[in-house]
Amino acid sequence: EKFSFTVTATAKGEGNEKEASNDAAKKKGSDVDYDEQDAPKKKQLQRMKIAELKQICNKPDVVEVWDATAVDPELLVYLKSYRNTVPVPRHWSQKRKFLQAKRGIAKRPFQLPVFIAATGIEKMRQAYIKKENSKRSKQKQRGCTQPKMGKMDIDYQGFAWRILQISNKTQFD
Repeated sequence: EKFSFTVTATAKGEGNEKEASNDAAKKKGSDVDYDEQDAPKKKQLQRMKIAELKQICNKPDVVEVWDATAVDPELLVYLKSYRNTVPVPRHWSQKRKFLQAKRGIAKRPFQLPVFIAATGIEKMRQAYIKKENSKRSKQKQRGCTQPKMGKMDIDYQGFAWRILQISNKTQFD
């Protein structure tokens, strides 16, 4: 095996004594399962250290913390340090999906394009929002149960004409 643990003759004798004491404890009927409790510790001791992995490979900067827990860490580090190898993306171990939580990035408020803002639709919309905010809760509830259409009077023909006229000017100038 690649990762075998060699024990000296004196240590083997000590191990046998420990095993004998464990067997005696099991025979007595104790609930302590010594081998199962030590299994994670043994596993951790048998793992390669990150420093050892960095010494083995040609490019120590490719070694990461979780590489030591791989089944074959030497092969993994060899493959990662191989020429023209594409690195695994950093977000592979994250719980959230890629680019789903953008914390810390200040997002600018939406700006209407110049040719749409020139039509005056923004002012009409702000006036409507101001009117809605001034309503009492009872009026808002009534509006939900008995909605009325056509609250914003927009001349769609003129609106479309203005957008086309302004956008054409900006394209050719």
